[in-house]
Amino acid sequence: QYRFSRCRWGIPGRFCHFCYIPICGSGGGTDRTCLVILHNGEAQYASNAGKAANADNAAKLNGLASEAYIQPQDDMLINSNWQYGYINQKGQIRYNTDGYCLDNWHAYNTDVIINSGSINIKSKAQDSYKHFSQKTEHTLKAGNVYTITMLAKINSAENAFFRPSTKQLNGITGVSGLKLTAGSKFELYSYTFIPTEDVESGALDFIAGNGASHNYDIDLAAVKLEPGPRFTGWPVWNYALELARCQRYQIEIFDKKITGQSYLAQVKANGSTLAYGAIPIPVSMRDGVLPVIKTDCSADNPYLAFGVCSSGYNSRIEITEISVYSKMNNGVVLRAKGSDFIQGNDYQIYVNNTSAHHFLLNCNL
Repeated sequence: QYRFSRCRWGIPGRFCHFCYIPICGSGGGTDRTCLVILHNGEAQYASNAGKAANADNAAKLNGLASEAYIQPQDDMLINSNWQYGYINQKGQIRYNTDGYCLDNWHAYNTDVIINSGSINIKSKAQDSYKHFSQKTEHTLKAGNVYTITMLAKINSAENAFFRPSTKQLNGITGVSGLKLTAGSKFELYSYTFIPTEDVESGALDFIAGNGASHNYDIDLAAVKLEPGPRFTGWPVWNYALELARCQRYQIEIFDKKITGQSYLAQVKANGSTLAYGAIPIPVSMRDGVLPVIKTDCSADNPYLAFGVCSSGYNSRIEITEISVYSKMNNGVVLRAKGSDFIQGNDYQIYVNNTSAHHFLLNCNL
């Protein structure tokens, strides 16, 4: 769809009703036709080099024509292109309980299975809402245009939607989302919307209704949230960059692929029941939030602190609770609770269970 206007040089012409990029020449003849290209994500213009009147302008920009392409915009989501890889610090292949699953994604009444090149989300048959969502720190500004896109195979869907939402996973006023219908192959689906009011910490949400028959079963290859009225493509996927973005929200200290790890940290006792020590972290975690530790350290499965007593004998102290005492840009300070520490002595904390341990620093939204 086009509207009549003038291009940047005042030549009568048309511009796209959706993207507002001028398409010149409708009023000025072929000798005034402009070439519109995108270079590094920005619209550039070059006159027709074949016309002497426009040769100077053409020479300036026609050299970019060989690079003319739509450069994908950055994704406002994290860990959302599973065609090429995924970040899954928790290390499970299937998630069937409510909560965060693969990094930055939260499931509620939904099973999540990680496959090669895609993930599968399947709602549970329950009389309550089902969600698979990601909350962001982006504010969706009133009056601005945004687009959500997914590359997916919808195996089944009833009263299910792909939509933007609030951080509480409520709908956005006037924005219904894309109603899902079953298909037989992977297809690209996009939905463009304009919020009428600011949506702080906007989210992307797959939702099915609160009836037992309301469901979705979807193979997802990729999803994206971006500003503007169209899908601009998938950004280049970089494992290291994506991992660093995810680690701003959570960091698993132990590598799930190495089962023989046991050492956690060195601590110094400041009394008989408390000891403190630092763990370095690769990135600064989310501002203004103290990480919560998710771990298998408990009274039933204690971590162990080993040290040397003043008498020269080795000591072995059960650690039954570990928490984050403070946070630095490059680390966190742990507080370990035990008994019979000797003030001023150093201890090394080891994991008792070396086959199934986990130690997650959690700053998720």
